[in-house]
Amino acid sequence: MLNFLFSILLFTYGGNIQTEPFEGSIDLVYISQYDTTYLSFFVKQNNVRVDKFDKNHKHVESVIMNLKKENIYVVSPSRKLYTEVNYISAEKSKDNKFEVLKAENTRSIIGQDCFQWRVKNIERNTEICYWVANNGFDFFEKFVILYSSVDKMYEFYEKIPDTRGYFPLLVEERTLLRADKSKLMVQKISNRILSQSFFDIPSDYEKVNR
Repeated sequence: MLNFLFSILLFTYGGNIQTEPFEGSIDLVYISQYDTTYLSFFVKQNNVRVDKFDKNHKHVESVIMNLKKENIYVVSPSRKLYTEVNYISAEKSKDNKFEVLKAENTRSIIGQDCFQWRVKNIERNTEICYWVANNGFDFFEKFVILYSSVDKMYEFYEKIPDTRGYFPLLVEERTLLRADKSKLMVQKISNRILSQSFFDIPSDYEKVNR
């Protein structure tokens, strides 16, 4: 089922090769054996916002963060509530349970040259393959660290060293016997100037303690 959905997904890319830090939006779809989730990233300098939508494209949650100030907010648009997430900085330590391989394999995805990185954890019977592009995505390295306080989606990616400037355009999660578990795929990248209002929490939203 996952392979079928992957084969019919059309990738489109809006914009030219990026030479400066990325500003704009990135649309993705996450397909697991049980559900489908849509994600939209909005990036402007140190500001990042991630909107999450269910399989019916209903907006269920936003995460808004400032990478420099290390501020993280989780926003519920349906309930008009938001909460601040406490981030505790910690040194990145090597975990021997994770095996990282940066292969020389390459492929083109939505017009961008991608390199293959793989992370394996035998105890968890999981290997994740990342096809990454280095195209001014400087925000993503710090984003992954902060986002781990909210969601473990990029837990394996966080174990990879020297990732500055890279962004995974395709993520394939499998068992060690190569059975599909999930896929995360970029559908569209748009290079555009964003308004600062994308990263503001509406004044009528109520803050709640987590």
